[in-house]
Order: sequence, then structure tokens, then C-alpha cells
Amino acid sequence: MEAKDVSSAGDDAALEPSRPRTFIKDIVRGATEELVGRKVVVGGWVKTGREQGKGSFAFLELNDGSCLANLQVIVDAAVHPLTQLVPTGTCVLVEGELKKPPEGAKQNVELKVESVLEVGPVDPAKYPLPKTRLTLEFLRDFGHLRARTNTVLIRQFLLWELDYLRFVYSYFVSVEATLRMSVTRERVDDGRLPKEQTQSEVLEALRCAGIGDI
Repeated sequence: MEAKDVSSAGDDAALEPSRPRTFIKDIVRGATEELVGRKVVVGGWVKTGREQGKGSFAFLELNDGSCLANLQVIVDAAVHPLTQLVPTGTCVLVEGELKKPPEGAKQNVELKVESVLEVGPVDPAKYPLPKTRLTLEFLRDFGHLRARTNTVLIRQFLLWELDYLRFVYSYFVSVEATLRMSVTRERVDDGRLPKEQTQSEVLEALRCAGIGDI
């Protein structure tokens, strides 16, 4: 299956995967014996990439933001041009089979790519986030890319966990704005919260929707 470069194409440029995408966190945290042999589709950004075997294949460290750990991905040159995949920051969607790595490897499982579905290439000379350790002062200038760094990702995971524990131990229910809009959508044609609707009316609508007492 030939991959398409989506850097300058429309939404219809992506090839349709044969199965739903799997988060990397579900792979690295799973039992090795249950994962080996499974066919999966994974996507994310290349943290590091290097060609091996005189350019016959490449190792990619892929991260999708679902956890701090990376998934090692192996791509043969016959599957896709390696020069498009190895630069740090490249966005890819790949499909392949999970395999057990050689004895002594750090990873419990790795992905042998059978097809590259999407590639969002980057220019290595212009991509602002190299593999080296970056200071917070440096990251301030690249707000749209900070979430790809481990420093910011760790902070965000910690905030999510603390927020979750606060709600659990305080018996709170977190209701997102999208849920409130969906509850009132039957009463408002454009889906926006009407000005005359009071807080008690919103809570009552949520109870009717099965949310329970808040």
C-alpha cells in the first residue's frame, strides 16, 4: 500500500486503515504474550529516527501523546522511502504486526511496519525541536509544539491525575461544555445555551439525561 504525503493535500489524501488506531499506551502497558502477532494501526510523531543496514531499514521511536513511553517501529526501505520518515517531528500513521524484539532489547514489543498510511513530513533544517534537551525559555517561543516534549507532557499528565483524584475523593462529577450543549440542543436550534436558562434548569436537564445529582 502506497503512502500519501498529506502536507499539501486535502482531507481525502489519507489512506483508509483496515482497523481502528491503537494508542501506544495500550501497547507498552499490555502483556507481551498477548500482543505479539497482533496487527495494529498506530500514529504519532517521530521522536528519533535512524537508518540502519546501509539504508535498508530504519528504526523509529514513535510517540502519540497517550503516555511518555515510545514505541519502537521498524520500517523497510521497500515499504516507504526512509528519508521521509526518520527526521524528528515527522507525523506518521502506520500499520503492521507487533513482534517480540531480540533478547536484551529494552522494549517488550516492537512494530514491524507493513504499510505507511500517512506521512506529515518536516524539514529537519527548520524544525525547531531537536532531540537535545530544551529549556523552558526556549519552548516559550513554540507554544504549538510544546506538548510534544516530555517536560510539558509530564506536567500535563500530573495535572490530569490530580484533577481526577480531586473529583473522585470529593464526589464531584465533571461535566464538559459539550455535554451541556448536547442536553439543551433539543430546545435550542443552534445548540447554544439560551440566555434565559438558569443554572437549576441546566442541572435538571442533566439529571433527566441520566447524569444524576451534581
